[in-house]
Amino acid sequence: MNPAYFDTVFLVDPAFSDPPDRFAVITAHNPKDHLLEENENRRLLEKLKESLLDSDKSFFPVTGSSPDGRHQEAGFGISCTLQEALCIGMGFNQNAIYWVERENLQVIECSSGKAQDLGSWKERLRT
Repeated sequence: MNPAYFDTVFLVDPAFSDPPDRFAVITAHNPKDHLLEENENRRLLEKLKESLLDSDKSFFPVTGSSPDGRHQEAGFGISCTLQEALCIGMGFNQNAIYWVERENLQVIECSSGKAQDLGSWKERLRT
């Protein structure tokens, strides 16, 4: 996995600072770590949003960010099962997703399901 995944912090609007007990954080930006133009990333994010609106899943905006804020990828916190999250991630050609369960944060590789514990979700939140 990309080492930057292990340092990610999350920007969440204070209105969404009380998330469900279990959810995934998924973006559609930069599939397979290929950097895309901003307009292409926006198009992919809108496609992800449309797919979530067509589903029965609740979701809220979350942006993954490098600690210094230089690299950011908009996405969503999605209330779903881990298996559903991995399928969504793979469907948008993502290498990994973030999984939060009872405030424990993991990064999980979509293809293998290999997980790495990252500690507390709340400690990585930026509002």
